[in-house]
Amino acid sequence: MVRGYFEKDRLEKSFRCMKSFLEMDKVRFWLANRVRGRIFICYLAYLLLSVLEYRLKESGMSAADALETMESMYKVYLTDPKSKNKFVKTVALSKKQEDILKKINPLLLSKCSV
Repeated sequence: MVRGYFEKDRLEKSFRCMKSFLEMDKVRFWLANRVRGRIFICYLAYLLLSVLEYRLKESGMSAADALETMESMYKVYLTDPKSKNKFVKTVALSKKQEDILKKINPLLLSKCSV
């Protein structure tokens, strides 16, 4: 009985997250296929947030905080039209961003390095 109660609590928290962070409550579609599609995308986003929370559990950082920290990370792709040479440059990562990438998957850090 107690386990059932805590399962209910976890389910309510997941719906609260979907309604607030993923903005699932703002579905403005009338066709059934589009509503189902929107709910499916929100479910996948919640699944990814849950995996991110699990990977970051040891660091004490929430998935929302990690995503906010990672917003400033980007790559620049340049192509010289004459020689067709391609250049890829990653913006220098902060220590906090490096820590997040290490927690998610250490191989990501090598792919994102300059």
